[in-house]
Amino acid sequence: MLPEEEIGLTPPTRAIFETTQIHSALLPEPHDLDPFVPIGIRIGTFLIFPEVEVGTAMTNNVLASPSGARSDAGPQVTPKVRVDSDWARHFLSFEANADRIWYSEFPVADTKNYQLLTRGRLDVTRRTRLFGEIEKSQVQEGPSSVNITDIALADTTLLHEQHATAAFEHTFNRLTVRLAGTIANYDYSESGDLTDPTLSGPVPFDDVRDYQEILGTLRSTYEFQPRWAGFIETTLNERKYPEPVAVEGFRRGSSGWTAVAGVNLRLAGTLFGEIAAGWGEQQPIDDSFVEVSGPLVNGNLIWMATPSTKFEFIARSAISETTLENSAGAVDHFFQLGLQQAFWRYLVLGVYGLSKSPTLPETRRSISARNSARPRSTISIRCCRSMAATSTRTSHRAPIRRAISSRTSSRLVSS
Repeated sequence: MLPEEEIGLTPPTRAIFETTQIHSALLPEPHDLDPFVPIGIRIGTFLIFPEVEVGTAMTNNVLASPSGARSDAGPQVTPKVRVDSDWARHFLSFEANADRIWYSEFPVADTKNYQLLTRGRLDVTRRTRLFGEIEKSQVQEGPSSVNITDIALADTTLLHEQHATAAFEHTFNRLTVRLAGTIANYDYSESGDLTDPTLSGPVPFDDVRDYQEILGTLRSTYEFQPRWAGFIETTLNERKYPEPVAVEGFRRGSSGWTAVAGVNLRLAGTLFGEIAAGWGEQQPIDDSFVEVSGPLVNGNLIWMATPSTKFEFIARSAISETTLENSAGAVDHFFQLGLQQAFWRYLVLGVYGLSKSPTLPETRRSISARNSARPRSTISIRCCRSMAATSTRTSHRAPIRRAISSRTSSRLVSS
């Protein structure tokens, strides 16, 4: 059982990556209060956690347009299955999840996300551990993308992401040092064909945005007390494009670094998580661009005010690539504050406010950049009602608990 499940929280639908320096389109998701946290179905030395959420998504601005907002609604299905090992040493996990929304009036805005992930841990000694992670996913790049004015049909742009991570961790008394390396590939495609009346067939457009990123991360954590620890994390990265020369003639690609410092908290089971702040810089390989830099804030803090009341703050910052001719990159900031209240065992109400704002600086030396990215703020109301829960004991260690939940959510978007 995961640590958050021990206090009645279910992990996010989308699995959390080993590294936080990942594409800005892969935004973190909140935890959920769950009166019936499943404890798994045992098969040999593995535990299986299947679940599905069925509900309705409603929004008053389905295309996230700054003017002429149109409302829409549609059914939403979110299936997920996780398989965890239950070994005394080592660990292995497999996970698959998806999020599908069918809008009735604007199918172009349908959500078609999925994720496949496997991760493992090898306990070499009591103080030395090796980690590995392989992941593939599909998400839709949102309307606040920094490329919004440069990409036709941006609301239907699909991002196919795959990455592999390997890490080494060793504990020296109170000091833990972790070294990780990640290789990630980002492939873009359109859910609809781009056409040009002067050409036969779709426009060959997609590959200009594809790139590969290589990251190396060093994190040092010092445990001052069992309830809290401080850490410093530095990351170096390099980004390469299969098509390194843009149509406008400039070269694309960059290298950069980030450095953050923060704390990890575990205070009496009521406040836990981590928060960090720092700085990042990204240097384009083309001399006609200046470096992109800015402050970074990353974290996920949960405060359990009562056993039935949860506040959660999520922050994520990243320096993203763009394909705009007047800018090589942007600093993406994502913040979300959520409140969930369990009124009784079968009804949980949640309210969330989030903001995603890319900062597009003047990065072309010869051209004044325009801030074409659209900041986006969202207020969401979610109601989750657990419809059924049963428990069947099959052995002295492995009771089976099944829970089916339905969720109805509404979302208000302003730009």
